[in-house]
Amino acid sequence: MPARRGKTLLEMIVVISILAVVMVLGARLMVLLMRASDNSTQSLISTTTLFRLSRDFRRDVHAAIDVSVERSRGEIQNRLLLKLPKANEVVYVSEGKQLHRTLQRGKKTVRSERFQLSGSDSRFEWNAADRLVSFVYWPKGTKATDKSTKNRRSKEMRIEAILGRDHRFTAMSEAIDREEK
Repeated sequence: MPARRGKTLLEMIVVISILAVVMVLGARLMVLLMRASDNSTQSLISTTTLFRLSRDFRRDVHAAIDVSVERSRGEIQNRLLLKLPKANEVVYVSEGKQLHRTLQRGKKTVRSERFQLSGSDSRFEWNAADRLVSFVYWPKGTKATDKSTKNRRSKEMRIEAILGRDHRFTAMSEAIDREEK
């Protein structure tokens, strides 16, 4: 029998089958990697947005001298007005998955920002006894209308700040100034 120079049809089919399986597995791996990359990008964007929102919210509430929370969708409180010194105001409005922050001097808008939230709902709360202002936010996959309060509370995210914290010594320093005169 002379030596073979080529490959048989069966050998070629086996090699092509193995390559097809490897390509399918490789394609699935690429889809999984792209999905993981997209999820991590969305998580980073969401985390950065919440960091910026919490930083601005706390700074605004700490600097404020008065607050009002308005209800416009049933029981959901979605508008917060913070009065700052020197006739400045910061208005937060929650509309679905967006939160608008507007800084106003008198009637003029100085700065306007939008925070894109990945959650389902949000609201503002004001506890006058503790002077605590809260932004309550339900992350993706949860709703503010869950029947179980325990279940709802465990999934909510809260950003809290004490109203006028940076002005806590103002009254004391004014009293000392009056006594010195």
